[in-house]
Amino acid sequence: FFFKQKTAYEIKECDWSSDVCSSDLDAYLDAWKDFRAQGAVADLNVRQAASMATQRAIPWNGTLAGTFETRVSLGQPNLVTNASLAITPAPGGDPLTGHLDVAYDQTRGTVELGSSSLATSATRIEMDGTLGRTLRVRARTTRLADVLPALEFAQNGPVELPLKLNNGSVS
Repeated sequence: FFFKQKTAYEIKECDWSSDVCSSDLDAYLDAWKDFRAQGAVADLNVRQAASMATQRAIPWNGTLAGTFETRVSLGQPNLVTNASLAITPAPGGDPLTGHLDVAYDQTRGTVELGSSSLATSATRIEMDGTLGRTLRVRARTTRLADVLPALEFAQNGPVELPLKLNNGSVS
């Protein structure tokens, strides 16, 4: 990271970049205890971002860009993070587009999705709600193979679907 200006209580106008993405960040540490940061991220490759959560390769590729904010009291389990990210197609793999509106609250143990969507050339998924509680998902596909990597990620292993699509009809 390269910080243009830094004091004991505030880190402002932090610009950093790497092979993975570029970002603008404003970060603050109040009373040496309460940390908060907000900023924007651009050019974050979906495959590289997914590799932070799983070792499985994903077939889709896109670029994430958007805003985020986070806050936590150091030494306390109260991290809160919000992000609003657009996904645009990237070369290599099946192009992925969409929007993710996500909020994580460590104290409540929740991951909430606002109105979010993901789409490939053959599949569109719209979702909102709280993971592990009430999650509303609407999915349309003409290629079930698009769904398998997501199911394998959720199941933490290989999945075989008991149905097939033939010209848009289930068999």
